[in-house]
Parts: sequence; C-alpha cells; structure tokens
Amino acid sequence: MLADFLEVKQSYQMTITNLSGAEMLKVESETLRALSWPNALSNREIHSVLFEKAVALEKGQIAFSPIYFATEKEGTNTTKRVLMTLALPLFDDSATKKGVSFIDLDLINVFEILAIVRGA
Repeated sequence: MLADFLEVKQSYQMTITNLSGAEMLKVESETLRALSWPNALSNREIHSVLFEKAVALEKGQIAFSPIYFATEKEGTNTTKRVLMTLALPLFDDSATKKGVSFIDLDLINVFEILAIVRGA
C-alpha cells in the first residue's frame, strides 16, 4: 500500500525513524533505481541533517531539504533527477513526539505535489 502511495505521489522513498534516529521502516517506490549523489552525499546524510531540524519542530511543521540532484543509471542510460526531502515529526495520540518521517520527492511534478502537501 505504501509503495503504491509513493508511485501516485511521485515520491522516491519514505523512511520512518524513532527519536534516536534508528530506521524503523523504509518503503521505496517500485521503479526505484540506484541513484548517486554529487560530492559523495548520501541519502542517509541528507536525512541526518533534516533529522535534527525535524526533532525540534512542533506538530504540523515540516523541514525541507534544499533541492538536490541525483544521477539515475539504468544500463547505459543516465538520467538526472531533481529531488527534495521533507521531514515531519511524528506524534502519538497524546501529542508525544515519537519519531520522524522522511519523504524523498521526485520533483518532476513539483507543483502538483506542493498543492497536495499544502492541502493536507
């Protein structure tokens, strides 16, 4: 179900961590192909920086990464991807912070995605 959500929303990957930063759940889109980031930057490093920001946020707030580029390779074809990561603090029913959700977005349809996020 979550993989289908990622496909529909043009998301590349969704990760949920606990408050210590340990990965609890990771869902990747079905069309996921290996990406490489510039300057040896990794997805884990992007999440690490955003984790600190997201943990400090209140309910309803979102931390955004800068827009970054990645290279997707499939056979001899190379495609440049434009990505952005959203980090949202997660709370339980009693408003206690429990973790962070990261959503790595493929910005192909950026305006459609932003309209959906703003409407939520």
